[in-house]
Amino acid sequence: MKHLPVFIILLGLILSGCEIFDIQQNRDMNTSFTLTDTLGQTADIFHSGEDFILTANLINTLDDTVFYDIRNSGPLVFFTLLQGDSVVASSSDGMGSHCVIIPSYSAPGDTQSVSWTAPTTLTQVPSVTLEPGFYTARASWNIVNINECPLDTLENIDFTVIR
Repeated sequence: MKHLPVFIILLGLILSGCEIFDIQQNRDMNTSFTLTDTLGQTADIFHSGEDFILTANLINTLDDTVFYDIRNSGPLVFFTLLQGDSVVASSSDGMGSHCVIIPSYSAPGDTQSVSWTAPTTLTQVPSVTLEPGFYTARASWNIVNINECPLDTLENIDFTVIR
């Protein structure tokens, strides 16, 4: 009778396939999203007419190469600037893209980085000047079919434009 609890525990481990001893493998990719001035210093207050840089990184911390597809032959990430609920500028303004899916990959240790010098794109006429106020920067992944490695939703970044 003294050994009954030990027997029940051992039976439970055997029936569960000993999953309690399985090592969980990390299947996530590391991501980051930053807002800096044009000198690379983190900032959240800018002057009207001043440029700033949005950067999103996808870092493969896995031991395996990760394969994925980029939608619409566009960049890895789309950036959007919002004031309230209204889009005031985006990294794809004035740019066309074909509806082609491009296969790509990230080897172990690789960092895929996309930056946009905001608030205007190179092809946009006239250029965008943000008026004083409160804004939100958003980054959205343009990736599908990423080897069962979920990507974090990038946190929005709030910032202020002054005169």
